[in-house]
Amino acid sequence: MYLAPHTRLIVMGTPDFILPTLYRLIEEKTSDGLPQFDLVAIYTRTPKPAGHGLELLYSPVHKAALELQKTYPLPFEIVTPETFKNPENVTKFQSFKPDLVVVGAYGLILPQAVLDAPSLGCINLHASLLPYGRGAAPIQRAILDGKKETGLTIMKMDAGCDTGAILKQRALPITASTTAGILSQQLAEMGPDLLMETLRENPTERKQDDTQATYAKKILKSEAQIDWNKSAEQISCQIRAFSPAPGAFSHFKDKKGKILRLKIYNAEAHSDTSNKQPGTIIEANDKIVVACTTGTLELTDVQAEGKKRTSGKEFCNGRLLSIGDTFLIVDA
Repeated sequence: MYLAPHTRLIVMGTPDFILPTLYRLIEEKTSDGLPQFDLVAIYTRTPKPAGHGLELLYSPVHKAALELQKTYPLPFEIVTPETFKNPENVTKFQSFKPDLVVVGAYGLILPQAVLDAPSLGCINLHASLLPYGRGAAPIQRAILDGKKETGLTIMKMDAGCDTGAILKQRALPITASTTAGILSQQLAEMGPDLLMETLRENPTERKQDDTQATYAKKILKSEAQIDWNKSAEQISCQIRAFSPAPGAFSHFKDKKGKILRLKIYNAEAHSDTSNKQPGTIIEANDKIVVACTTGTLELTDVQAEGKKRTSGKEFCNGRLLSIGDTFLIVDA
C-alpha cells in the first residue's frame, strides 16, 4: 500500500502488547525525514472500578497514552467506548477520518462501518499463526496445547473473529521454559518490524483455511488449579501458560494443619518415574520435586500464600513442605 507522509493513524489496544508497535509508528519517518504517521486517536477499553476504594483501573495502553499526550507534538484523543453497537460511537470513530487503523489485543468487535472507515484498512497484529488460535487467548492456548512454535500474524481485518486475510506471518519457538509472559513480550517486540515490513511491501492477501481454524477461548481462573493426575509434561504446560497471571496453583497443609495455596510460575518436567501417588512431594531438600501420573515435576519458581515469590531451592529453606507431603485439590 502507498503510505503518504502524515498518514492519519488510529491505534487500538488494551494490554501492553501493542505498545512497542505504537511507539514505532509515531517515530517512523519517510525517506524525506517527514513524519510517516500523524496519530489522531488511541482507542482502549473503558476503565473499570477496582479494589476496595473502587478506583478506576486504567489499561496499560490508556496509561501509556496519557503519558504520550505530554510529549507527542500533535493533539490526539484517548477514546474508551464500551461498545460499537452505539451509532454515536461509530460516528465519532469516522469523524477522525483515519487513513490507517492498527489493532492489537483491543478486546471489542469492530463493525463493518468502523472497518470501512480507514482508506488503507484496519490491520490487526494477532499473537498466533492463524488460522490456529483465533480468539482471546492465543498465547496461553498455544502453550497449553503443547505447541513447539507459535508466531505473529499481520491480518487485514474483516467482521469475523480473527478471520481476515493474512498479510504476513513470522514464527517463534516455544521452549520448555517459555511462559505466557515471556512469549507475550517476545511477540510484542516482533510486532513493529513485521508490521512495517507489511506496510512497505504490500504483500498479497492470503485467505485463511477455515477448516484448519481453532478457537483460543478466554482463560478462566478455574483452569489454573493443578490436577496432579496429569502427566508432568501437561502440568508444565499448564503452569507456563498461566504464568504470570492468573498463576497455576495447588494447595498444601502447613505444619499446623492450615491449608495454604501455592502459586507455581515455572516448572521443569522430567521423564523419570515414581511409584508415589500423584501430587506427592518426593524431594524437598535442595529442590521441590512432585510425582505425577507420568514423570515428575520440579517446581522452580513458586509463591506460597502470604510469602514472597522465590525459587524452588529458596522455598525449601522455609521448611513448609516435606518429603511425603501431598498436594491437595480444593473445591472453589
